Amino acid sequence: PVTNLWTKDKIKQSPTSRSSTSIFGATSSSSDEFLVFEPRLIIKGLAENGQNLLAQALLDSMDSFKIIKVTLPALFACSNRTVEDTLAEMLREASRAGKAVLYIPDIDKLWRALSEVCRGILISMITSIPYNQPTYLIMTSTFRDTMFCETPTEILG
Repeated sequence: PVTNLWTKDKIKQSPTSRSSTSIFGATSSSSDEFLVFEPRLIIKGLAENGQNLLAQALLDSMDSFKIIKVTLPALFACSNRTVEDTLAEMLREASRAGKAVLYIPDIDKLWRALSEVCRGILISMITSIPYNQPTYLIMTSTFRDTMFCETPTEILG
């Protein structure tokens, strides 16, 4: 199932906006105004049900956004930096990018692999993103049993 964390009470309509709004919250007027509050989406389900394929299709439709993919290989790729530094830099890059997407595939596996410090950095940086900043958080999560899902609730806010 797809859990949409963009609830109706979190969508803000601009009183001055007279143009149509796309699914991603930006208006089609020349003064693009971000209308979605804390846009977070998690796609979760049983393993091998195509959660990452669905997320990739969504990301492909967001080609005007800077995509920042947070994965274990990306975090450990730079040997002269700590994982904490790399993670913090990725999240700072998302805030500087203007319109950005933080894509975290298999958040459940990443969460288990991260240290407490990295988890704290991730939670702190995500929860400190201003509500009007066009930074989306898209995650996928898989589980083997329908009665068990280990999605970290701290990150969902």
